[in-house]
Amino acid sequence: MRILTAHAFYATVGGEDISHRTEVQYLKDRGHEVVDFTRQNSELQCQHPLIQAAATISNRDIYAAAKRVIIEFRPEVAYINNTFPALSPAVVSCLKDFQIPVIRVLRNYRFGCLSGNLFRQGEVCTDCIGRTPLKGVIHGCYRGSAPASLIAGFTQHRMASIDKRSVGYFIAVSNYVKSVAIQSGMPEDRIVTRPNLYLRRSNAVRKQISMRSNRIAFVGRATPEKGLDDLIRAFLQLVQWNSNLVLAVIGPARGAIDHPNIEYLGQIDHQQVTRELSHADCAVVPSLWPEPFGRVVIEALGEGTPVVVSSIGGLAELAGPGVLAYRPGSVGDLVEKINSSISLPRELAFREALARFDADFSAENWYETTMGVISDATSNI
Repeated sequence: MRILTAHAFYATVGGEDISHRTEVQYLKDRGHEVVDFTRQNSELQCQHPLIQAAATISNRDIYAAAKRVIIEFRPEVAYINNTFPALSPAVVSCLKDFQIPVIRVLRNYRFGCLSGNLFRQGEVCTDCIGRTPLKGVIHGCYRGSAPASLIAGFTQHRMASIDKRSVGYFIAVSNYVKSVAIQSGMPEDRIVTRPNLYLRRSNAVRKQISMRSNRIAFVGRATPEKGLDDLIRAFLQLVQWNSNLVLAVIGPARGAIDHPNIEYLGQIDHQQVTRELSHADCAVVPSLWPEPFGRVVIEALGEGTPVVVSSIGGLAELAGPGVLAYRPGSVGDLVEKINSSISLPRELAFREALARFDADFSAENWYETTMGVISDATSNI
């Protein structure tokens, strides 16, 4: 099948970017013809603010570029990830004009929240869901700027309007995202829930089990909503009981506290991230915001590493074998859950994590669901 994929990459590489690359490559590996139509959001930062604003709301250059690709490639279906801001609503408009079936993946809350994360001033915020983004503009929720938020609000309104008319099916990465999308006015009967894709290593993971030793892994940024400070406070209690315990902080993150048992590894490539996760006794996702899914969870499970997550948003749905959930913001509960996780016999924890991954997050499950949606989208055109 000829599939046109599209994505606007973030200035700082994150889970959405990794998910897009993984899915594009996997579709190619399964024998599909794939053309990937992408732009870098960082390119807009070099332009004049007024030009940025106009391009974000409706981009003629993107429409023209998408038109050329469609005419040359003749896609049977379009699979769209993030389009904000570099691709603008223009790419979906162009696909609609050429009557190409469109599937959009919902990996953030940009469809109803200017910041995209339902988080403001240290708390979960849903003030704009199902309403105009007036409060988001007043609070400057997009990049801390009221003018920029006003432009983002116009773009959000235009994108939502185009999506409702032009997108055949939406794929939400969790039931929580689906519920927020429905509250935002998206048609419930056209939203399918499907987790992200992670391709676990079949042989290498078993070799790593003997290398695990007293390590806890955190992957993410040091922004307040990621909850790193809570994790560090919990770790400082745990290290009093086990002086050999090490916290590996992976990504462009640095907590407020330095400690000889805390390793700030910085931004490392994805293979190194995978290696760190495979070596850890457990991974922790202590988010204070309602994560749409939590890609780190399936990456860790796929490497045979159990996970502790905050019970919020899409993360709450992942609780079960291999994944312990704690009350968001409760350092005491976090300490208890981490201690329970790292106290499990390593072989048992390893087998439980892999079994959970294979049961719920395998590539075959992802492919079957995705192709089912594509089949429905193309048959209804």
